[in-house]
Amino acid sequence: MGEALRLLTVPLVAVLVFILLVHSGWWISGDQIVLHGGFSDGDSYLRLLRVERLIETGDWFDISIPDANAPFGTTVHWTRLFDMVLLIMAAPMIPFLGFAKALFWAGVIVSPIVHMLAAVALAWAMLPLLGRAGAYFAAAMTAAQAGILAFALVGRADHHMMFILFACLSLGLAIRVLMAADGWRQRAFGAGLVFAAGIWEGPEFLVFISLCLAVLGLPWLAGEPKAGEKNRAVIQGLLVGLILAVLIERGVSGFLEIEYDRISIVHVCFASLLLIFWSAATYALGRRLHLASLPWRFALAGVGVITMALIMTTLYPKVLANPLNDVDPAVLPIFAHISEYQATTGASQMLIYFGAALFAVPWLLRCLWKKWDGPQRWPWVLMACALTLYLILGLNWLRWSLYAALFLAIVIADVLRHTDRRINASFSFPARLPLKLSAFLVLSIGPMIVGAIMLYDAKTPEERNAVNDDPCPVRELSAFLNQPPLSDSSRTIVAS
Repeated sequence: MGEALRLLTVPLVAVLVFILLVHSGWWISGDQIVLHGGFSDGDSYLRLLRVERLIETGDWFDISIPDANAPFGTTVHWTRLFDMVLLIMAAPMIPFLGFAKALFWAGVIVSPIVHMLAAVALAWAMLPLLGRAGAYFAAAMTAAQAGILAFALVGRADHHMMFILFACLSLGLAIRVLMAADGWRQRAFGAGLVFAAGIWEGPEFLVFISLCLAVLGLPWLAGEPKAGEKNRAVIQGLLVGLILAVLIERGVSGFLEIEYDRISIVHVCFASLLLIFWSAATYALGRRLHLASLPWRFALAGVGVITMALIMTTLYPKVLANPLNDVDPAVLPIFAHISEYQATTGASQMLIYFGAALFAVPWLLRCLWKKWDGPQRWPWVLMACALTLYLILGLNWLRWSLYAALFLAIVIADVLRHTDRRINASFSFPARLPLKLSAFLVLSIGPMIVGAIMLYDAKTPEERNAVNDDPCPVRELSAFLNQPPLSDSSRTIVAS
């Protein structure tokens, strides 16, 4: 609590104002959607339909959407967690706007608001690693990363920024657990609870959790004291959180339902096996000191991983399969035209989304070298592993640029912190101001600007002047369908 209160200062308010200005600037200058009553993507409409149906039926466990995939209806893999976020944001506006308009405006503002909450969480998370100045820089840099801004847009009623919020909270707790010699138990349990909340939001968070759990296990492999107990406490929190989340999402009657892309007993079983492993490993090493050597720890870890993999694949054969494998082949071509499912192509796009890595990767290697013998070793290992993994994933699937952007923001923040300190030591006021401004602009958005210029320059004059016509103007289509004779009775409309 004391750490959080330390952040409640004017610089944090300035960071939040900066993020708000970035979103407001886009809304005012570039928005051609929200001001006309629309959303930036089709998923946002479907989100609001889910919430409307929840209010209409009052059935928490009914996730069907009869109006989609006519005449059969359909379900989606989303969970009620983000539905509740939308309802909470809509609630204060309902007395003034009515339910429908309040829900619409909640969908419009939800992603920028969650972005600001994530920025506060990131500032808190980075305090022990970057100090107060670096923590503020990290929070601000989230608004200078295209990978984050693409998902945090005004008018995107989408749950992806919730992953970043949970990732920031998880990072903060994991860093403190890795660095703490004592007083870590509550933070470790809390980290597990946040991990569970992330899985509840969506199974893609398992990639981040697996990375964190792997790095949390490294001190144990290295023979550090209390490392096994720390991991056990994290998994205890994870298991408790998952059980509660499954009960809330599915109820007692649906607790044993098997589903891979929505929180279910599959994830509870995974956490249970992890808890068995860490409990057994902690007990065995405590009673058999000869097992505490590095080769024995590696052997024990290998046996544990193989055993858990065999059990999980036996009980749940599709647990390691690509979730798109079960998608109707007729639908798969649609994914090829969705930008977030495409690979990063061309130097311009790489610079826009990942150009900050030109500064971040060398600096990260320097941090690992400098911090290797100190208490910050494992947190920087976590940063290095996460940035490497998400850069690789992001280059192959653009949706992972969201996570890469988070870790790029963290590392660039550390670069800015040291640059600021070096300029302050070398130059007096006011001569240092233009130097700081120039350095900060180059480090924070320089590669992205170069990429945007390259992208613009590659277009023909016709492409630059072309009007981006919407092939499916939802607002006009809705107005047409709501007029007689189509609006005179209930109808089923099949569209493609």
